[in-house]
Amino acid sequence: MKKQTIILLSLLALSPAAFAKQQKVKVLDVAPVYGYVMIEKPVELCRPLHSNKQSSRHDTALLGSIVGGTVGHLTSERHNKAQATIIGAVIGGVIGSQLESGRYQVSNPPSMQCTSHYVKAEKVRVIKGYDYWYRIHGKLYKGFSKSEPNRYISVH
Repeated sequence: MKKQTIILLSLLALSPAAFAKQQKVKVLDVAPVYGYVMIEKPVELCRPLHSNKQSSRHDTALLGSIVGGTVGHLTSERHNKAQATIIGAVIGGVIGSQLESGRYQVSNPPSMQCTSHYVKAEKVRVIKGYDYWYRIHGKLYKGFSKSEPNRYISVH
């Protein structure tokens, strides 16, 4: 068994791949290869959320007018009931409107909904790789590499 393993390893070592020579050659010239890419930039778009704050403000003013008018009507004398009702309604409406306005500004700031999307902003030139030239046995060859080649490269 040991003898067969040694023979097998010897055959593998003497295979044609083992004899393939790598040759170091000098790189004669290098030129960058350019390409273009589109750069996308984020754009944020914000909008106020739809709310019923305005109608809520009107509702509070209306409720204030009803309460003020009722209080004015109930607390006035008989011959001043119409005027007291109107004055109470106006004062109640103003107070209701002011209360809602103050509540809106202090505790419920308007909510915003923001979304981001990308737009193609500009075309940018980038290096895609490098063309390089080398000579073997008097013949000129060209190669390509993603990274810039060294001064000497290995070829088969």
